[in-house]
Amino acid sequence: MAERVTMQDIADYVGMSKFAVSKALSGKGGVKAETRERIIKAAIQLGYRFPPKAAEGAEANARWPGASGAGKSDGEDLAGSWPFGPAAAMGHPEPSGSGQASGATAIGGQPGVPGFPAGEAGRFSPASSRAASNPAATQAASDGLGSQVIILVPNVRFQTRLSYYWGRIIEGVQEELEERGIGSILITEQGTTRFSSLINPRGVMGLVGVGFISYPVLLEIRNLGIPTVLIDHEEPLVPTDVLSMNNFEWMRRVANYLIGLGHRRLQFVGNLTYSRSFYDRWFGFRAMMEEHGLSTDGQHDGLLTVRGHNRSEMTEALEPMLQELRREGRMPTAFACANDSIAICIMTILARMGVSVPEDVSVAGFDDIEDAALSSPTLTTVHVHKHGMGRRAVEALLRRVQQPASPVEKVLLTGELVIRASTGAARADG
Repeated sequence: MAERVTMQDIADYVGMSKFAVSKALSGKGGVKAETRERIIKAAIQLGYRFPPKAAEGAEANARWPGASGAGKSDGEDLAGSWPFGPAAAMGHPEPSGSGQASGATAIGGQPGVPGFPAGEAGRFSPASSRAASNPAATQAASDGLGSQVIILVPNVRFQTRLSYYWGRIIEGVQEELEERGIGSILITEQGTTRFSSLINPRGVMGLVGVGFISYPVLLEIRNLGIPTVLIDHEEPLVPTDVLSMNNFEWMRRVANYLIGLGHRRLQFVGNLTYSRSFYDRWFGFRAMMEEHGLSTDGQHDGLLTVRGHNRSEMTEALEPMLQELRREGRMPTAFACANDSIAICIMTILARMGVSVPEDVSVAGFDDIEDAALSSPTLTTVHVHKHGMGRRAVEALLRRVQQPASPVEKVLLTGELVIRASTGAARADG
């Protein structure tokens, strides 16, 4: 039998003191976020056995983190295992008015709710009388689990319940839980370094994570033994059931549709390091281009790395690149954009330049947010069943509760190509 890994082993491995390792693994302050992440990852890689934290839950109800959790989001400091930056891992920028103020940690709860301290912010949905007859609730009770489901949302930039994209997913989760008679509590995870200080694990049936959840929080949730399902995010070092859109396949279909219209000079737009969904959409685009014998070598590097926190910033960053393409005679006949907000920015710039959409250039997006049907021209896009994704995540969570030893699943959901006025046949001289 292998010798048990100790904190000293971890300290030797990362070249730090045992004291620093102890503080990082226990969640205490005084350790930089990047240092904490490095230590935690090393501990997992070495096979360190984390001590159970469920016993701490009994006193968690008496504690309230208050302002101690405020500050920079964990996601802005920690580097994930994928080749993209976690700060923007939500992958769905929205208009500037849709976000929430950064730096605050909102904790959902009500006095007397099992598993949570009293709080003012957040949303609490009480379980109805149907919960008693719900198989998952019954299974959870028999396993010593609570009857509430946590909906964990990062609250990073535009990844909030007010978002055109994420908000609809959250609504789907809440609606499915309510119809099944299961209570839910919405927690926004921002600046939280100690998830166990917010909850009593014995009062929780399970957790649905919406979008990017920071690595240390995911690790802590796993160590608390809470059944978990993630939506549109996965962490290879913390195996968890995952639901996401089949981004690769549907961007592949978008590219195929544009090529079928006669377009041969196509440009993908979206930061490939921005999120896993953008990364997969780029590979779907590239795969279809290669299938048709079209090269992606001429892609504009700036359009594959463009950054912006909202449409105003995105438009400002994109405009000089499109001007450059026209000046050099390299304007594509079609843009395949990583999401609808980017596509709307592209159409805004093209209109300023006097380029007609779709007569001169076609533009397609992804996600089918409300603005896609209201833009001028209306936007061709991929409809993501956002409510359905939230509801399906609840089904996956209840399966995990009822069958805790079943294999971890990654479920890819289908979408629909919505053809609107922003795409048309390529010009004969293009």
